[in-house]
Amino acid sequence: LKGDPSCTQSSVVARLPGKGNEDIYYIFTVEYKLYNNNSYYSIVDMSKNGGKGKVVQKNILLVGDMRILSEKIATTLHENEKDVWIILHGGLDEGDMSLGITTFRIFLLTETGLTSKQFKTNKLKIIHFNYFATTRLQFDKRGYLKFSTNGDKLAMCFPFVRLQGVVPFDPKQPFFYDTRAYIIDFDKAKGEISNIRLIDEIRLDYKTTFFNGFYGAEFSFDDRFLYLTRRYHQL
Repeated sequence: LKGDPSCTQSSVVARLPGKGNEDIYYIFTVEYKLYNNNSYYSIVDMSKNGGKGKVVQKNILLVGDMRILSEKIATTLHENEKDVWIILHGGLDEGDMSLGITTFRIFLLTETGLTSKQFKTNKLKIIHFNYFATTRLQFDKRGYLKFSTNGDKLAMCFPFVRLQGVVPFDPKQPFFYDTRAYIIDFDKAKGEISNIRLIDEIRLDYKTTFFNGFYGAEFSFDDRFLYLTRRYHQL
């Protein structure tokens, strides 16, 4: 299957809703590439192969029109507690990226299949980090996108964010970067994103804290707490 073991969140699995579909599962995967990475889905029928399951459709293109796609994918139940939302994050094209606009691609899995919508925002004020770029505000594609237990919140981490106007990286010169974590409201009935809030931002020295930013995120079972991790750090 498509995907990559290096991705932060390389795959998620969701059962096809509806009576009679108990053995049908969708596997959603995200590629790892600096540019033009895509997302795919495959379908597994667990009634095949003596109950061991069989991939009956493989690597069907899900998202292929995003110039850059984050290593972020998450799922939660619809308000009806049957259908499943699948959400990915990424930039669209050079024009959007230059304006700091990023896009969430949102899919709904129902018993009849997949439907999609997209949500553009400039509230994040960040653009995908390219290891070799020398201009524009940039951010690392890694870091978690996690739903709360009840599905009405999203946590989102970016380990590495370069600020617009920062000179190209020179290992002989001081260089600082920001790491950021956001929390986002999600409407489980409509599949809509709102109220994007920056909840923490730390400026770090690249030389002494290489890629030591926010990476992991997890909500407590009762959603009272959000836990964030930093690379090489404890909670």
